[in-house]
Amino acid sequence: MDANFIDPQFVVDQNFASGGVRFPGQVVRDPVTGQIILIRDLIQNISRTITEGIDYEAIYTFDTALFGRGNFGTFTFTLNGNYLSRYVAAINVGDREREYAGQETGFGGYFPHNRLYTSAFYDLSGLDAGVTVHYIGQGGESDALLNPVGLPGRKIREWTTVDVISSYTFNFPAPATENQVAGYAKDGGKTVKMKDGKDKNLMPVSTAEYNPCG
Repeated sequence: MDANFIDPQFVVDQNFASGGVRFPGQVVRDPVTGQIILIRDLIQNISRTITEGIDYEAIYTFDTALFGRGNFGTFTFTLNGNYLSRYVAAINVGDREREYAGQETGFGGYFPHNRLYTSAFYDLSGLDAGVTVHYIGQGGESDALLNPVGLPGRKIREWTTVDVISSYTFNFPAPATENQVAGYAKDGGKTVKMKDGKDKNLMPVSTAEYNPCG
């Protein structure tokens, strides 16, 4: 249900056209002159929409490392879609319900029965490549909204698009941390305070490495 405020003039017009059957009691008139003295503009259920369908998705990932003969990348396959079985709606107050699934409605765009996409992607280290296919099923124009004089609606053909993407990421090695040069450590030769209160200068710590064979 879609609840909203109704325009006062619409309430008056519909009440007059229906002889007071539609929106009863919301238009109050003077019993003598018949002039409108009050319009009760309340929130009303002005439309109703019923939808039925199913959403589905499937994802499969295949890692070539499972064979134990090295890593040749990973493949990912995806299928995602929607099937719209019914789209029944009464757009305005007093309208009868109509079926709009598979039609160009004029108020909400095109409501195809089938809408899906499928993709396949390949990933190897910094290399990424993939393709995605989008599909929208065929349908037609709504006879009720777009052809009020009874002309047949035009057919809307299916629509398919393909997207291709490829990229490569350069993975540079992290910069090496600063190493001490062979010789003496830069923090060697410190002065420490002895128990007798005298200062003693320590020899720098050697960081040189030698071959065990001399």
